Amino acid sequence: MLVVGASALAVDAVRSLLAQDPPVEVLVVNSGGGDMAGCLASHGLDVPVIERQERLFVGAARNIGIRATRAPYVAFLASDCLATKDWAANRLLMHNGGFAAVGSSLANSHRRNPFAWASHLTVFPWRQPKLKRRGLPYGASYDRGLFAEFGYFREDLRIGEDSEFNGRLPDDKKPVWQPKVVTIHRNPTNPVALLRDSYARGRRAAEGRGEFTASGLPFGFHGWQRRTAIAFRMSRHVARRDRRYVRLALPVIPFATAAYCIGAERGKRSARKRGPVPEAYTQHAAHRPKPASDPQRQPGAAE
Repeated sequence: MLVVGASALAVDAVRSLLAQDPPVEVLVVNSGGGDMAGCLASHGLDVPVIERQERLFVGAARNIGIRATRAPYVAFLASDCLATKDWAANRLLMHNGGFAAVGSSLANSHRRNPFAWASHLTVFPWRQPKLKRRGLPYGASYDRGLFAEFGYFREDLRIGEDSEFNGRLPDDKKPVWQPKVVTIHRNPTNPVALLRDSYARGRRAAEGRGEFTASGLPFGFHGWQRRTAIAFRMSRHVARRDRRYVRLALPVIPFATAAYCIGAERGKRSARKRGPVPEAYTQHAAHRPKPASDPQRQPGAAE
């Protein structure tokens, strides 16, 4: 599991992993200071924790977890998320069926909050659990052998390290969409938090993508129109019981997408000022981890 600053949100996230059936190997990687081990212990949770005082980008935290675990499949859960009851079981079902990487859908944790729905539909429109096809297979779990063959995650990207890694994989090993693997995301619940979060996500998206894709991302007015239209269209793919609160979110969505696109325009300008991608990261063989000595220790791992 991935944590920054020993966030208290990690307590419930760890509990959701410990409740998985079959049991999984759990490791917490905390960067940015704080006493994550002490926090978990105070809540009666006894799991291994790796602490880093410096704040790490997600790729670096992922790589620490890969090195420190031994299970044949590796999944990652952020501290602001929760794993649903069958989160691990449904992943293992797909992996055992021959899939090397399995993506997950995202559910909104605050189902009676329109601001949370506005955020969810703005940021994660293509990861709704009700989408049977065409969902974006992020939040993936991986066969450990992929890291031995294709290398680690890039550690210099603030976001997008999974997109970059997935881009190295051949088509038959790329993550597949499995909406039954549901991760619950804890979204902002008030208008100020919503706009701040949307702006920050838009900025990070443009900065991150600008490092390994072409510049000129369409985040201006046309990007706002497109993103708003997608959010409205995806609002039709929520559970019937949630539609009342989704309807209340619809007037808020254009403001959330505007904040996202404004942040993206700012991030795009920042990305242009950065240098070229370090050559070392274009050669994934240089980042191959050592193979695990006992890959059968646990059925799955979650860092």
